[in-house]
Amino acid sequence: MKIVDFLFEGPPLPSEEEGTIYFNIVFHHHQPVGNFPWVIEEIYQKSYLPLIQTIAEYPKIKTNLHYSGFLLLWLQKNHPEYLKQVLSLINSNQVEIVGGGFFEPILGFIPEKDRKLQIQMLNSWWKDNYNIKTNGIWLAERVWVPNLPPVLHDLNGEFVYLDENIFRNAGLSETETFYAYVTEDQGKEIVAFPINEQIRYLIPWKPPDITLKYLAKNCDPNHKKIIVMMSDAEKMGAWQAGNRTTHDICYVSGYDGKPWMKSFFEQIGKNKWIKPILISNYLEKHSPIGLIYLPTGSYDKMSEWVLPSDLRKKYAILKEKPLTEEKFSIEEVGYFLKGSIWQKFLVKYSQANIMHKRMLFTRKKLERAESELLNRFPDEIQEIWDNILASQANDGYGMVSSVEFTMYFYVILFINILLTQIFSWINFTFRLGLIFWLFKLLIFFLMDLSMVFLKINSCHAIFHPYMVDQFFP
Repeated sequence: MKIVDFLFEGPPLPSEEEGTIYFNIVFHHHQPVGNFPWVIEEIYQKSYLPLIQTIAEYPKIKTNLHYSGFLLLWLQKNHPEYLKQVLSLINSNQVEIVGGGFFEPILGFIPEKDRKLQIQMLNSWWKDNYNIKTNGIWLAERVWVPNLPPVLHDLNGEFVYLDENIFRNAGLSETETFYAYVTEDQGKEIVAFPINEQIRYLIPWKPPDITLKYLAKNCDPNHKKIIVMMSDAEKMGAWQAGNRTTHDICYVSGYDGKPWMKSFFEQIGKNKWIKPILISNYLEKHSPIGLIYLPTGSYDKMSEWVLPSDLRKKYAILKEKPLTEEKFSIEEVGYFLKGSIWQKFLVKYSQANIMHKRMLFTRKKLERAESELLNRFPDEIQEIWDNILASQANDGYGMVSSVEFTMYFYVILFINILLTQIFSWINFTFRLGLIFWLFKLLIFFLMDLSMVFLKINSCHAIFHPYMVDQFFP
């Protein structure tokens, strides 16, 4: 939905007695498996480092932080001092770590066993390295499927962040998304917090006072409402913004000569009616207001990107009509415009579907071999599982060509480990069966890679879906 004009005029800022708004700030840090080290280093210098330093300057600003596992491994190796600063903020109760899948998989995309392994792996990393317990779950690409609650519940997920678009598709108004809800499957519950859409489009693209006017508009005299501001950490420093970058906006000159991030935090601190809060602290004060069942979904753009190009154009026109005609408002129409479901990516982009099915094929063979080989080769089997889990990272299934080849690399590593470490030890009968399916698997991969290579040479088809549409309408 679009930012409405009255935000720029804005209501008067309230006093604390007139009402308050709880404000949960969340930054999501992620780098794709296989990304180039120098690329990550540049993003670290422009975004991750100045962001955590700015947060540390404002102790009253509470933030929930999420880090994907591949980035954590890189930080641990290259900038351990950064993780020490994060740890100090955790110990001072200024920061809370959010869990999720270690390699940033789309959880609805992978088998239930792997969902658990991915979440446990990230939880264990924080526990083993820093004795930190994660709180809540971040979902890659904000993709939700209705059968996730049992897994999240069993792993003590406590709460999950979900895009406002999913709640809107379940029939909630904007005002109703300023609370927590309980959702469940098979009697196993999880608390769900909506990620606010308006603020996501405001920061850092508009001066901080615009965001404050939006918060003021939704101030609550009953002191219960919470608005969740979620942003990719990379957006706060590493994104292009016209003829400059968001690093310049956030940490150098902002819109008025002052760094946007410092101005934003200072204005939050000056206005007592804004209550920065960690989600765990909010749940100690307020319970979810009711039960909700949510449809399969993700953020609004995802449901548009999966549509065929001709339908996407019609969809965009239909969304714009309420802005030029007085019959309906965009808010009213938005509840009924849903695009399509995220799984349609597997139909629209065949290479993503092929990679996904090869991953499933490979792990199925691993499960069959595991019972015979685990006792003799526990370390090798664990390494193979790690490679399978790494191949589930969401980025390679529709984002960047180099990352896509990394997904193949991790699955092919599985074959290499079997051939070099295990093959000579297994019995003859099992070896014959293994020869057959390894040969078949290698043939499949050669065919897949040939297809991917041809598509890359004909207009880089493995780019982001938005870009693909420009070349393959």
